[in-house]
Amino acid sequence: DHARLFERWLVVDLAGAATAFAESRNAELRSRLGYFVGDLTAGSWNADGVGIIRAATRVLTFQSATALGSCEQAFKLTVDYVRQRRQFGQPLAGFQSVRFRLAEVSTALAGLEELTRYTVVRLVDGDEAALVDVLGLRLQMITVSRRVLRAAQQLHGALAFCNEYDLSILTRYLQPLTRLPMDRPGTVAQLLAAVDRYGFDATHPVPPSAASMTHATVAEQADVARVP
Repeated sequence: DHARLFERWLVVDLAGAATAFAESRNAELRSRLGYFVGDLTAGSWNADGVGIIRAATRVLTFQSATALGSCEQAFKLTVDYVRQRRQFGQPLAGFQSVRFRLAEVSTALAGLEELTRYTVVRLVDGDEAALVDVLGLRLQMITVSRRVLRAAQQLHGALAFCNEYDLSILTRYLQPLTRLPMDRPGTVAQLLAAVDRYGFDATHPVPPSAASMTHATVAEQADVARVP
């Protein structure tokens, strides 16, 4: 998104093993779901040292936090609308089904907010294994965003499809955040790869794979050998 904002971009792979400089190739797509999205052409990839992955984790976390704020605004617009819109002699907010729907969305947003706060704390720790938490946050962000937008669009009715209305603008704005740099299937694949590499520290912890542990041991021994 906003690929033409800068002449050059630093591109990082999520494995943290390589980087490349990229340049904007074409003008923005100008599509309804990605107005400022553009293509990048990456140069040759170069191996980098430890720490590159932290740049990617911060970008993905900031994207999720931005999407959270947009979803919260979409929810607020929906609550205001169902309170004002009257149908069958009462506000839409008076119907039990509408209340249940809003309660479900509100709970999902509260959970996403807490998960975002936790992920930010993990980033402060500086542990590269935080990539697992960051990708887990992104996966939850995509899930919650779609749930919020679906409920907001349905409760607004035809009004939600008007280009002049704020909800329509938020819907289009959220599309690049939930689809770039990878969509839901791509996020799941990256999350599984990160768990395989770093493990997952939770109530039921998942250890790293044997291949990843062997690779890490070799890397640590190489670092020790370089110490004077």
